[in-house]
Amino acid sequence: MKDNKYLSIADTCFLLHLFELESEILLDILVRNFDCKLSEAVVKEFYYNNKSKLGSIRASIISNVVYSYEMTDFFRCDYISFFSNFLDYEKIEEGEFHSAILSFYLSQKEKTKIPLFTNDFRAINKLSSFLEFSNAGGMFSIINFLRVLYEIDKKLSKQDIVLLLNNVRELFQLGLRRLRIDLEICLENLNQNILRARKQVRLRVKIEQLIYKMINGQYNQIEELLSDISKNPVLKEVLKKNSLSLDLVTNDYNSILIEINDIITNINNNTINKLASSPKSNLELMDLLKWYYSAIDSNNTSEP
Repeated sequence: MKDNKYLSIADTCFLLHLFELESEILLDILVRNFDCKLSEAVVKEFYYNNKSKLGSIRASIISNVVYSYEMTDFFRCDYISFFSNFLDYEKIEEGEFHSAILSFYLSQKEKTKIPLFTNDFRAINKLSSFLEFSNAGGMFSIINFLRVLYEIDKKLSKQDIVLLLNNVRELFQLGLRRLRIDLEICLENLNQNILRARKQVRLRVKIEQLIYKMINGQYNQIEELLSDISKNPVLKEVLKKNSLSLDLVTNDYNSILIEINDIITNINNNTINKLASSPKSNLELMDLLKWYYSAIDSNNTSEP
């Protein structure tokens, strides 16, 4: 810890969702408790997706960048190519990949474990094991972040955290509705052009299957459908526009909702409470975050 703040890393989708919650209380608590580092790639992605003017506290968060040349000097090699080959990860231009490398770099430099906060659930599935096995830290969602904030910060009330968790759920659901509506518009445009519709029967079927799965909450085994429709230039742009929501639909979104609901229930029932004392180091914070996962896996919601 530095200046009594936990060293951490934030990915683009985490920041975008965090700012969309429009909670000054939450941002103030974040800045007070966390030294949140960002990669250059995350900052570029953020400004590409966020066109609104930033207030002073948001601007201060976005300015906390670790520049690429620092990591180049540390690794003494083309670290992007090295980690891309090592991890067999193709999306080297995306923020979650650079955030994972930044996590590894800072953990080696600072000799500690560092939490990486991201709502890219696909990246969590693909990259979290690398960070855990290398003792760099781990990857955690905004849901985990809010829970740990509630437990360690005395000023965040029960009413505040329940409202924030409900807003996260609504934010996720709104994003999925927008994605579904955009897909329905694309399907309608195809159907209106009879000649094109005949030529693209397979594409229409794939879109219909995707919409059906989203309406019925069947979020598993959806990657192949997305891969197929992304070959169409128009649909590729639609998916890019809704990239935050794709991180949800390509995972078991229902389990994400269950996790949010369970945390709210346990806070209201006083099963989740404020800690008697906050973690005194990054290592203790990581132990707490990892305990959340073990508790979820075992359906155990009591405090450690």
